[in-house]
Amino acid sequence: MTDLPFDRIVLGDKKRHLSIQQFLALPLDQRIALILQRKLAFFRGDEPVNQAAALKSLMALTRGGRDPAG
Repeated sequence: MTDLPFDRIVLGDKKRHLSIQQFLALPLDQRIALILQRKLAFFRGDEPVNQAAALKSLMALTRGGRDPAG
């Protein structure tokens, strides 16, 4: 998991905190809807991470055949 520039995700207006594993456990259509609705914020510790950079790194990791949850 160290290849990702973030370690947690904050979801929506309710500020629900998700680990990367919890986010990836959501159904794909729900993850896509959250991304398109811009209801996600990515963080490394207390520092915000650019959403585009976070999503790009997640996509690159999953396309490489690696399991980002493991």
